[in-house]
Amino acid sequence: MITENPLIGVNNDDLAVGFYNDRHGDSHGYTYDIATKTFSADINDPNAVSTVTAAINNSGEIAGFYTDAHGTIHGFLDKGGVFSTVDAPGASETQLLGLNDRGFAVGFDDVNGVMNGIVFNSALDAFTNINPRGSMGTTLNGINDLNQLVGFYVDAAGNTDGLLVTGAPEPATWTMLLAGFASLGFAGCRASRRRAAIAG
Repeated sequence: MITENPLIGVNNDDLAVGFYNDRHGDSHGYTYDIATKTFSADINDPNAVSTVTAAINNSGEIAGFYTDAHGTIHGFLDKGGVFSTVDAPGASETQLLGLNDRGFAVGFDDVNGVMNGIVFNSALDAFTNINPRGSMGTTLNGINDLNQLVGFYVDAAGNTDGLLVTGAPEPATWTMLLAGFASLGFAGCRASRRRAAIAG
């Protein structure tokens, strides 16, 4: 059996988040205190069979995704143990992978078999899609407090390219300016890797 136990997010207070797979292949999230080298109890969305905690901000809020009993994947936000499901409109799958201190989460959704980069404004309960020209599938996996986004996309040739977006949405205006993106040429990576974090 393949064992997975990665840490995939960290904040400024020495708290990291990750997940592990149990003997059935189901994922369970947790936090890890770097200073004390201690793990929290399992973090499981109450609607989940499998939960992945992917990001934590400096307020201790957590973003991630879970798989329900029907096999559908949903994004979630966990604020002090209160879970909110985050589903992008029209999507068959939503994953949240990054979270900042201003209430913005990033990730991707799947609409009609196409993966779109998403920014979720939790204050406005609003989504914006980010897809570079020519993208065959986009994932956003990081956002800072300046609302700068990083991620990657698959181009028409099947290559995976790095993506940088600056000037992401301000809460007051909710405008999105694609100021630039850099092709970093991660040629070995394919869109299918983005699903590898789910087991079960």
